[in-house]
Amino acid sequence: SWFGTDIMEELADYQNRWLAKALKYLCSKYKWDLCMLQSHCIDCANHHALAFADPAYSAEPKLREHYLGFIENLHRSLDRMLDEILNWVDENTVVILVSDHGGLPGYMRIDTSKVLEEAGLLVRRNGEIDWSRTKAYVQNGIFINVNLKGREPHGIVPPEDYERVCDEIIATLHAYVDERTGLHPYNLVLRRKDARYLGLYGDPTYKKIGDIVFTFREPFGGTHGEQLSTASTSISSIGSLFIMWGAGIRKGVVLERNVWLTDITPTICYILDVPPPRDAEGAIIYQAFEDFYIDN
Repeated sequence: SWFGTDIMEELADYQNRWLAKALKYLCSKYKWDLCMLQSHCIDCANHHALAFADPAYSAEPKLREHYLGFIENLHRSLDRMLDEILNWVDENTVVILVSDHGGLPGYMRIDTSKVLEEAGLLVRRNGEIDWSRTKAYVQNGIFINVNLKGREPHGIVPPEDYERVCDEIIATLHAYVDERTGLHPYNLVLRRKDARYLGLYGDPTYKKIGDIVFTFREPFGGTHGEQLSTASTSISSIGSLFIMWGAGIRKGVVLERNVWLTDITPTICYILDVPPPRDAEGAIIYQAFEDFYIDN
């Protein structure tokens, strides 16, 4: 955004070409079993331009076309980088393409702290949180913590009232209606103990996971991180990209099973014939292999 889309395209393409050349140089010079590289240009573009490219947000056709073309050009740059790599690797190589998330326009934000404030669960004084009267507060985007006595530095909620306050938070978020659209923005609101089925768990003392976990339905929330992986618009999705190609991989197959980010490392370990990390929670994506086997 400092220097415009044309310069960003040029710089991103330069970086992607450099990454392909660096990979070829390093893998030619050194013995290797696993090589990883990362290109960040699409994430940057989504944050900067996806809202302007989305017809639901941008009413100006020329502006939409410009920013959609900008994003598509960055994808083409990545395609050229991959083409150079795929044409260079040998027949014994497996290539895995994966993103950590997708992207949404992120143009319709909800201030959850304000929602709590309107319900009397959070109180401000001179613009700052008044902890002596606050029962709950937002933490790290999608978590809400109870201001619990004995756990929080300025806790006021007695332990015996913890569940009641959690109920009040859940009811508040479910009841909230966005005045602009008439929609309920929150599509998932869970207690911490119930969020384990999403893979979210941890010691609340260290604030790894909030007492309440929530997500937004589209079109609400940011570019990523605040919606379920099923959220999508007419031009984008929050779901991650996953492609496997190469030796022993099935050709032209779209997998029906869910593939999780936690599955990537065990699958790479299987290809390399090494044990997965001790605390790995994912599974081998065996449906992607032509001849899958497990040694007893």
